[in-house]
Amino acid sequence: MLKDVPLYNLPAREFNESSAPIVESICEPLFKNFGITHFGCIRIFEDGQFLRIANNPEWTRRYFECEFYNDLDLYSMKQVPINDCRFMPLIGAPFNKHCMALCSEFNLWNFLLIYERFSDYGDFWFFGTTKNNTEIINFYLNNKSLLKHFTYYFKNKASDLFIKNEPSNLIRTNVLPLQEEAKESKNIESFIKDIAHKKYYLDGKHLGKSLSKREFQSLFFFSQGKTMKEIGEKMQLSPRTIETYLNNIKSKLECHTRGELCSIVSNIKIPF
Repeated sequence: MLKDVPLYNLPAREFNESSAPIVESICEPLFKNFGITHFGCIRIFEDGQFLRIANNPEWTRRYFECEFYNDLDLYSMKQVPINDCRFMPLIGAPFNKHCMALCSEFNLWNFLLIYERFSDYGDFWFFGTTKNNTEIINFYLNNKSLLKHFTYYFKNKASDLFIKNEPSNLIRTNVLPLQEEAKESKNIESFIKDIAHKKYYLDGKHLGKSLSKREFQSLFFFSQGKTMKEIGEKMQLSPRTIETYLNNIKSKLECHTRGELCSIVSNIKIPF
């Protein structure tokens, strides 16, 4: 049973619901041409308050009722350098209640997330579609500059919605995404480093094939949106070596796109 929205966040929910048609109108070219069905931005401030703008009022109501704005695993920007941005696909099996509700209850999944960090705030952008539209991943990975350009277009068109001097529009949260690292991220990375299996077996269409430990680690961090340099630092290897591991996976599994490569992670069976 859903609980009531905290009274202090009711005005923010009303702002989100009332601004949804504006977002929908601005995004019409994006939705019409590319099959994207869900779009929005969350401006995250140093004090943990959010200014959220999105196009789906039904999902917005569930978002506030379940207080999904406290999802540090999704919103953490601690590792994003100031004046930089990170792209991350959100695909495969949903990993927490927030993602499960999106996918199972509202048929919203296969996201591209953009984490954009500035000196005193961060912008969290999300492009999503239906759970069956897995082909969109290739579009995301091959058109990151186009989608980044759309965020500039959106900020210009929706400039009136991004004004912070209306406190009632801000969501009060229990997290500090610009300062706190995602617990889930830390746990997963620690797990990846600790496990010592020599082979990782694949399921689905790659059933019977396997990856080495280094291939698996490289692929996992790659699917999290890490660059070759960042993966190399985590694994204490050169970026060229990481690139070699990923090319070996492409050849072994006959993957031709980055989207296909990232989707492999959800089909890995870890042997215990």
